[in-house]
Amino acid sequence: MGEYEICHPLNVAIISGLIAKKIEYTNIAIEQVVLAALLHDVGKFLINKNDISPLLTIHEEDVAEHTQLGYELIKNQLGLSENIAKAALEHHENNDGSGYPQGTSSDYISEYAQIINVANYYDNLAYNRTPVPVTCNKDALRAMLEVGTKRFSAKMLYTFIHMFNYDDHKEFDDMIV
Repeated sequence: MGEYEICHPLNVAIISGLIAKKIEYTNIAIEQVVLAALLHDVGKFLINKNDISPLLTIHEEDVAEHTQLGYELIKNQLGLSENIAKAALEHHENNDGSGYPQGTSSDYISEYAQIINVANYYDNLAYNRTPVPVTCNKDALRAMLEVGTKRFSAKMLYTFIHMFNYDDHKEFDDMIV
């Protein structure tokens, strides 16, 4: 297991928790979002690691299966809430309906999944695990804005973007408002 596999769930959980806090979720809801984000990719552990490429794309059917596997594991084996399980299921659903596994769109995607979608994409950009190469935070934020509301809920995307001060020379801790 490499740095990405270890750090990614933690990064997504921290970012998701910050978004949930910024939109003034209750403490219990923030805790649920953080737990859902920690578990969002748990289904990947049930897929043969040889099937997962370093550069993830939405067209890899073997990888797409991880959302359903994660949902079932969280709901049936871990016995966690539907909200947490649904976040794992829907975190690759896009606002315009182009995501997977169900092609759900807009307000039909759970809010937890909408938050995790933003955090997940940002962390994948930061690790250069998308087709869009970035060299700094400003590039990552610009890439997210270019994808915009086709992929993300406007509320979650702009909440995330507005959490940052646009200065590439600051440390991460100094960028969070």
